[in-house]
Amino acid sequence: MTYQPAVLLLWHGSETVSTARSLLEKKQSVNIQLAANYHHAFAAHLNPEASKEQSEEITLEGGPELLAHIAEIRGLEEFSDLVEPARQTNASVRLENPALVIISVPE
Repeated sequence: MTYQPAVLLLWHGSETVSTARSLLEKKQSVNIQLAANYHHAFAAHLNPEASKEQSEEITLEGGPELLAHIAEIRGLEEFSDLVEPARQTNASVRLENPALVIISVPE
């Protein structure tokens, strides 16, 4: 499957979510770069059984439900606003080191 080229956004809270939502509604893929300190929060929340070595390398893939899990992390609650637009565009979601959220919309 091929995907639309992504627009890179740096995390600035609601401003970033608003821009990402608008891009998704236009069927545009989005990469959201968060501060590196969210890496530990992702590891602890999304993969709590991982050993310390395993938590250093995070790569998770899924659909819009992964955005809902990300929104459970303190400070990232606004990611919940991206679940529905991601679902409507049939987007896939990937979380990579060091805190990059990739929302890919198929062509």
